Amino acid sequence: MLISAPMKNRRAQLSPTLLGGLFFGIALAGVLFLDWGELRLAFLLLVYCLLIIGSRLDQIADLLERIDRRMAAAGSPGPDKTCGAHGTVPEQEPPP
Repeated sequence: MLISAPMKNRRAQLSPTLLGGLFFGIALAGVLFLDWGELRLAFLLLVYCLLIIGSRLDQIADLLERIDRRMAAAGSPGPDKTCGAHGTVPEQEPPP
């Protein structure tokens, strides 16, 4: 599946691995050569977690955008026309 995926998706799949390796290298260099303590390593781990979460949220946003485009191409109504929480309220029949 990785071979047939577009370049953007392939880059998005490899980015957490490359980012993890980069942060591991920075942490290792900081401990060995810069005498970093626990506080600086904890901060580096916090930054790493925030970047990974941001990357994952970007992937989810891209997936939702593709789904929305497919639904629009199929002619089905988008979220603006189906639910009151997203736009117009569907008409309801009065109770008998």
